[in-house]
Amino acid sequence: MTGTLAASTIQEMRAVLICVAIAIAVAGCDGLLPYEARSDAARADGQPGDGAKDGRGDGAPDGPGGCMAGQHLCGAGCVNLVDDPLNCGGCGVKCGENACVGGKCCATCVHAGGCVPQVSGASCGIRGEACHACPGSTEQCKVPACDAATGACTVEVDPDGAACGAGRCHNGVCCEGCWNEATGICESGLSTAACGAGGAKCVACAVPTCLEPTCVAGQCQTKPWPGAPCLGGRCAADGTCCTGCLDKSVACQTGNSAAACGSQGNPCDICNPTAPDPCAASKCTSSTCQLINLPGSQCMGGAGICANMECCIGCVSGGICYTGNTDAACGSGGAACKSCLCKNGTC
Repeated sequence: MTGTLAASTIQEMRAVLICVAIAIAVAGCDGLLPYEARSDAARADGQPGDGAKDGRGDGAPDGPGGCMAGQHLCGAGCVNLVDDPLNCGGCGVKCGENACVGGKCCATCVHAGGCVPQVSGASCGIRGEACHACPGSTEQCKVPACDAATGACTVEVDPDGAACGAGRCHNGVCCEGCWNEATGICESGLSTAACGAGGAKCVACAVPTCLEPTCVAGQCQTKPWPGAPCLGGRCAADGTCCTGCLDKSVACQTGNSAAACGSQGNPCDICNPTAPDPCAASKCTSSTCQLINLPGSQCMGGAGICANMECCIGCVSGGICYTGNTDAACGSGGAACKSCLCKNGTC
């Protein structure tokens, strides 16, 4: 009985030793087993082993390299590649002063769980901090902005042409007149040299013949320009270019009559405006008033005769009036001169 019990005990101990030896061999030769049969620590691709498949929920490692879920083995430690600034998206990927967001280094700010591609007045911040909106500007043509280097709120000018008030933005200025592109200045827009409104480009008003340009409410307009120089003359009241003469009402006359004689838009002359000279007539010739001789006509109520455009009461010889009191030329009343012993115009 005693011999039988001893033999049975020896057999049981032998079986235990064999099982222990087999277990040690299996644990030490994990790398020789088929991939699916390896333990979690030996699964290089991070796929869960039997420990994750059995659904124990006992806290056993079920991440890559034997790390917990959501972690990855980097060197001798388990890290979260999603937000670790020393291992961002991969082992050894360092973000420096920036944060790791979603597995990528973030130099800007974070909005709705993601790193914004670039900062702006609406999303301002750096190094992975939460984005904040910059306050609006109180100045026209200025908008809130963000300094990408410091994450501080700043302002910047609106792009040229942006609407502002009753005008447009140019170089950070709200221009309600017109914008002079040559000088980079906002003009009033009320001059003919720079006319315009609403921030539009300034224009120089054209100068049509005999029409005076004006700028009214930023719009080029014209009106008659009497007396202004024009080609070959001056402008009449009706907006035409007058090459004759202009009368008192600035109306254009041909300039070829004694009542309105002149040229090149000058004021009209009236030929012989006083009482008619009996010995000369004023005539408009080539737009110029000229005197014409009327020889032989009576003058001074018949007391003389016209000679060389004057009333001669002496005597006339060769068309020339003499006093008529000399022996060489004696006569009176414009009669022909005689050579005689003369006394008081009588031979």
